[in-house]
Amino acid sequence: GVPIAVSLNDGLTTNRTPQTESSTVVLDNVLSEDDFEDEDCLNESIEDIRSLAEKYGIVGSLIVDTSKEEEKGKIHVDYTGGIAVAREAASQLNGMMFGGRLISAALLTSGTSDTNIDYNNAANPV
Repeated sequence: GVPIAVSLNDGLTTNRTPQTESSTVVLDNVLSEDDFEDEDCLNESIEDIRSLAEKYGIVGSLIVDTSKEEEKGKIHVDYTGGIAVAREAASQLNGMMFGGRLISAALLTSGTSDTNIDYNNAANPV
């Protein structure tokens, strides 16, 4: 009887949350091309963004994507306070003006990670 109850509970948990939210907020449209051309300017902008993000919770890490053109400039802010803190931060940051730019902020979910990017097609010439 006990193994069946454990199995059943696991199934309910999995079915109830098909997309798992994380404590990471993805910021877009925050950095400009000028930021990427000057390392000092980029570092200063990153510190400004960290200070802004810290108004909404403790930041565990802040990662700037500088690799692919499509993802370039996206900033992943991981909050140590969990999903509720990250959700509130995303809500507050989304639509905010920063350095003359309108920030786009969204909570990262398992369905919106890099798994949606087709690296093979992006790398092949047309």
